[in-house]
Amino acid sequence: MVTTADTVFALFFLSHIPVTLLIGTQSLLPASFFPAGLRGGVAWWAQASGDPWLSAIAAGRSLPAWWVGVTFVEVAFQLPWFVWYVVRHFSGSSASSSSASPAARAAVIVYCVECMTSLVPILAELVIGQPQLTDFQRVTVIGAYLPFFVAPAILLARTLATLSASLASPAQKAKKKA
Repeated sequence: MVTTADTVFALFFLSHIPVTLLIGTQSLLPASFFPAGLRGGVAWWAQASGDPWLSAIAAGRSLPAWWVGVTFVEVAFQLPWFVWYVVRHFSGSSASSSSASPAARAAVIVYCVECMTSLVPILAELVIGQPQLTDFQRVTVIGAYLPFFVAPAILLARTLATLSASLASPAQKAKKKA
């Protein structure tokens, strides 16, 4: 059964597909691969927000190795997962509900943990490692990255709750009904 929450997550992941393809890949591929307008959009955001990584991309500077690694994982692992989740959702099957298969729920759990783990160094760097950012820039850039920690955290909690309920013993389930 697909719920409203499932639809919200599917739309969130659907919106992340073009972001990953059009912006994330700019960390991995040469600038000449992207049209000037797309590079200009990244440069505009970098200048407006002070985003340290997109600023490096816009200026043609080297990115930290950890950023390139996190972005590679986003493109190689998360992007196919986004597509899988969205296709599964729009074909009428929730990947995180109690009716989802154990394999689907395991995929959701792995994605959520990986994504949240990837965001830890990004958020830590923004909070304590970027002294040149103004308070406004810091809040703006954290606000841009934080949903990619919060949404997986909520999805993880939801999936673990349905998993816990489905693993309850028959006696526990009977006791709950009483």
